[in-house]
Amino acid sequence: MFKSLFLCLLLAIRFCALPAQASAFSEKEEQIEHYTTQILLKEIDLERFYNKYRLFASKDPKYRYFRYFLLQQASAGLILGSYIGSCSDLGRNLTTPDRISRPLAERTTKIGFLAVVFQGGSSALELASNISTTVKHKIKKMDPKTAAKNVHSRLNEIDLLIEQRNMVIAQLDSKEGIEILQAEGRILKYFRDWCLNEFADIYADAKSYQASNNVYYVLDIASATLYGASYLISLRALDKPHLFNPSAKVGIVGDGFGIVSAPLSSWSYNQLYNLHRKKLGVKFKEKLYDPEQIAKSEIAGLKAKVEKSTALSQPLLDNIHARLSLIDFWSCEYDDYIAKTTIEDRRFQKVALQSNISGPLISSTFLAQDVMSLVAANSFKNSPMKATTLGFISTIPPLVGSGVSLLLTSYWAADEGIHQHILKKKGHTTEQLIAKRFATLGEMESKLQQIEK
Repeated sequence: MFKSLFLCLLLAIRFCALPAQASAFSEKEEQIEHYTTQILLKEIDLERFYNKYRLFASKDPKYRYFRYFLLQQASAGLILGSYIGSCSDLGRNLTTPDRISRPLAERTTKIGFLAVVFQGGSSALELASNISTTVKHKIKKMDPKTAAKNVHSRLNEIDLLIEQRNMVIAQLDSKEGIEILQAEGRILKYFRDWCLNEFADIYADAKSYQASNNVYYVLDIASATLYGASYLISLRALDKPHLFNPSAKVGIVGDGFGIVSAPLSSWSYNQLYNLHRKKLGVKFKEKLYDPEQIAKSEIAGLKAKVEKSTALSQPLLDNIHARLSLIDFWSCEYDDYIAKTTIEDRRFQKVALQSNISGPLISSTFLAQDVMSLVAANSFKNSPMKATTLGFISTIPPLVGSGVSLLLTSYWAADEGIHQHILKKKGHTTEQLIAKRFATLGEMESKLQQIEK
């Protein structure tokens, strides 16, 4: 890392120190210089645009984190309280099932129903928020489709300038000079493809992130709805015991939705990301690839060639060298950005993995309870003592599961808050890193204009 930053510093000093030399250009060389500068300026402007779009698209609705956390915690707390009441009452009356408190059973069932209302309501609220956000983005013309159209238009402008530049280069007499300028043209094209490749990642992420979240919200709403139906049937079953059977069956279906919600959401993100990235390449009729390594190799080779060449005027050769140093500097800054965001991406993947493991495990504790309740309703309906014992045992897994859910969510919330504070202190939040990129782009524009003078 320190070696990379030191190299960036040397490059910055190198291209800042180079004087602008616009004299002694031939007419064709002046045209080539003009086209080259315009291409780079448009590529810089392209990068600035899609990074502004990145900030806009990745911004979550205000207060989402806090309201979802509070509603989910309220749900988990109510569920925990419900099972504590049920477990304690059943445990006290294992040998005297006739003394089980009906009013307490009714209260704990109603508390459980209220809990799933909070659970499903929180996801329904966020789903509605996502739909509202999508509509607002379209109104403001900052939706993925409009952004892609804007980028495509900018790419066409760059391609036209590259074509015009190549036409002028073809009119030169020096073969070596043509080769040097064509090599610089390839580097300009790599820079353009580099920008396109990064935008494709941003576009695919914007399209898939919210959609995958919606997958989770829909499944969570379905799960909560079925849980709610199960609780309502259970209320009636207090007077009509034969209804405990359908109540457990409905609960089992709800458990199934709960188990798959987190893994399916993560899976849908990966699938949608790859799909939308591929579709963008087809739509643009472009091959999406990472040109970083080949571009760096060509820059190093061209620098060496320019330093030894006399095929073009010295002012033009100096400007080419200055631009290559400028692109090298940009590359170093980009690598630094990628290094910092890669750390954050790994953290995100770790958190997603934890959710994909803990979510199904916690939902499985409720599945265990519903299965045991079903067995009690079918196999021990004529044996109250055995049914009570199995009912008591069945409350233990969800009691533990809801307690673990409450603790894990609190821990993750605190950990995320601390992490974001550390990122902000280091200047590594997304907003801070993008602001630094904007500063780099502004510096590049200023130096390009000095070179062209």
